[in-house]
Amino acid sequence: MSSFTRWFPASLLCLLTLMLVSSQAEAQPVYAHLLARGVNLSHWLSRYYEDPGDYDTADFAGCSPCVREKDLARIREAGFTHVRIPVDPWMLQQEWATIEHVDSALAWCFRNNLATIVDLHTNRPPDLREPLEYELYEQMWLVLVDRYRAHPLGAKLFYELMNEPGPENGSASEWRASIDKLVQAIRRRDLVHPLVVCGAQWSSPNDLTDLGTVHDANVVYTFHFYWPLEYTHQGANWVDEWSRIRLGGLGCGPTYPREPDWVSSAVLRELRAAVAFRRLHPDVAIYCGEFGVYKACEPARRTRSLWLRDVRKALEANRIGWCVWTYKDEGFGIFEGEEIDPSVRLALGLDEDSASDDEITLEGELDVFARQMEEIERALIGSIANPAPERPDTGARCAICGRSYANYQGVAGPLALYRCPSCEKVFCKFCAKDPGFFTARCPFCGGQVAWPEDVIVE
Repeated sequence: MSSFTRWFPASLLCLLTLMLVSSQAEAQPVYAHLLARGVNLSHWLSRYYEDPGDYDTADFAGCSPCVREKDLARIREAGFTHVRIPVDPWMLQQEWATIEHVDSALAWCFRNNLATIVDLHTNRPPDLREPLEYELYEQMWLVLVDRYRAHPLGAKLFYELMNEPGPENGSASEWRASIDKLVQAIRRRDLVHPLVVCGAQWSSPNDLTDLGTVHDANVVYTFHFYWPLEYTHQGANWVDEWSRIRLGGLGCGPTYPREPDWVSSAVLRELRAAVAFRRLHPDVAIYCGEFGVYKACEPARRTRSLWLRDVRKALEANRIGWCVWTYKDEGFGIFEGEEIDPSVRLALGLDEDSASDDEITLEGELDVFARQMEEIERALIGSIANPAPERPDTGARCAICGRSYANYQGVAGPLALYRCPSCEKVFCKFCAKDPGFFTARCPFCGGQVAWPEDVIVE
């Protein structure tokens, strides 16, 4: 064998690798365009049943809200660039709901020139730390990856690995380990389609900090934004006990804006972790996959366009694409019948020929966006307006991840450290087993801890 023959395959492989890396790097601005403005298609291919047996009797054909191709055309005409499709992996295992439903959805998106995120979205998230649950979840993804590897959507088809992983997936480091394995498994089959990943603990902006960046250039980093929960979820009947207390029961009341704490400048401050992530990693795509207002209450219905406008402007000012929650439903839906709510259309900046920013005004609004960089800088160094009270470092550290109250609060807010009354080990809320708002289990001995009795720093 000649030296040329030995050299050529290796050199060709290097060239192809360089071309792939280059194309991935160049793809990031394209992703920013594709994911600029989106809407979620909730409760269509994802259904929420606590009892797995209920899936057998669900009526897919009569679901509400069902989506047809005319809906995708309507979404595109409204000015959206993409849709996010929550898909319940457990539902697709039922005889009455086959993967052909996803096939149809993707075909409609392709014909209507909409980039598409397939989001595995289950109300019963698996614990990927458990080998069997991880293996089953990986196999679900590999079935989808193999099926859509050559789909005509190409790189306009994104795979979101899991929606809002909760406490069942462990600490930030455990979640990162699960994500790394899943990314590697998918990349052995598919190098083309972008992956969408989030941080642990419900996909908040703060969770991106703990996640960091994975070892793959073809990834979009996502978070969800519903601050302040007292406003965006007023009247919701599914919130947990802690949230109900914060919301004053399940009643209505809060409005937006509310001086001095709920104004556009405060929205920007609440996004500071995502903005900091953007600054630390300027070459990656960052994306807000959900934001919206539950409209059961009159104050929310009357003012939600103001909140949507402020959040949208804050995201766009920091080059963060967005996807509003959601297309149609009685709670968060932005479409009424065949038309988008006119005030929401203005709030989301979908009317290019209208002066939307002038038509939606906020009483007492600061000129935040003209001075946003100054605001962000102040937030990042911990000297924002209305700073949190000083919290001295007591020396307590989580025995698993090493977090302390003092070294964590500057980026992601308060941190509860527990001392187990049984084994006296110290651990944080992220490393606790079965964490709730009032109780958790010790990751060392399994004993129960309670708030506030066993909280040593908060």
